[in-house]
Amino acid sequence: MNNAKQLLMIDATYGAPLITIEGMGGVGRVLRMYIDHPYSEIDKAKILSYMDSGHVILVPMGWPYDYINHVIPSGFGCRYLSDGIFVWCEDLTYYVRQYNFRLPRKFLEHITLKNYIVDDIDVEEIRRRAFGF
Repeated sequence: MNNAKQLLMIDATYGAPLITIEGMGGVGRVLRMYIDHPYSEIDKAKILSYMDSGHVILVPMGWPYDYINHVIPSGFGCRYLSDGIFVWCEDLTYYVRQYNFRLPRKFLEHITLKNYIVDDIDVEEIRRRAFGF
């Protein structure tokens, strides 16, 4: 496992202020800036495979919500996953799959260097570092 001191959290809002959840379309407007990224089908499949292979480090209560089309999608939850360096919520994978959501370059470079293979990690240690418990 990599002994990096800081985990890098990525999510579908890139840290943008969440002004509203449903009213005025604030979140959807932010997300729309990142959709329709021109991934090749091969790259997208590799990226999604990597993200789906992340280790579950937290399963919070709640349900997913698609802030772009304002629906509750099925087939995934709100789990947080990690590869030991990055932490992402399952909804980010959904946005990549559904909308070709543009991921941070740093994350894409990282997974490419790892040959799209998620290493074993100490899940308890990563959960503690990410969430403090």
